[in-house]
Amino acid sequence: MRMNVFSDFTYTLETILQAGTSGLAITHVPVETNISARPSRLFGSAGEYMGRSLTTLIRAYTMYRPLRVFSAIAGILIVVGLTLVGRFFYFYLTLAHVQAGHVQSLIIAAIMLVIGFQVFLFGLLADITAKNRRLLEDVLLRVKKMEMDAGRQD
Repeated sequence: MRMNVFSDFTYTLETILQAGTSGLAITHVPVETNISARPSRLFGSAGEYMGRSLTTLIRAYTMYRPLRVFSAIAGILIVVGLTLVGRFFYFYLTLAHVQAGHVQSLIIAAIMLVIGFQVFLFGLLADITAKNRRLLEDVLLRVKKMEMDAGRQD
C-alpha cells in the first residue's frame, strides 16, 4: 500500500529504490525462466532495455534524492567555472607583459558559475517538492487504509 509506481516501462527499479528510501524491507524470490520461444515484443535488444532501464533509474533516483543529484550537477558546473577563473588569473598574472586578454575564460566561467548556482537552487526546490510528495504519500496511505477498513465493515 505504500508503493506508488510512476514508471511506464519497468516497475522493478523504481520499486526497489522507493522501498530503500522508505525504509521498507527488501527480499528476493528465486524464479526460474522458461527457454525463449520467440523474441521479446517489449524491446528489440539488450542495449535498448539497458538504455530504457538507465533512464528509468535516473528519473526515479532524481525523484527520491533530488538534492543529491542536482548538487552533483551544480558541483561539476561550479568546479568548471572556478577552473576557468583560475585559468584567467594564471594567464593574467604570468603573461601581464603580453597583451593576451583571455577574457573568454572569464565570460565562460561566469556563465558556468551562474548556471551551477541556478541548478543548485533547482535542487533545493526539487528537494522541497520531494518532501511534499512524501507527505502526500503518507496521506494517500492513510486514505487507502481507511477505504480498506470501510470495505471490511460493509
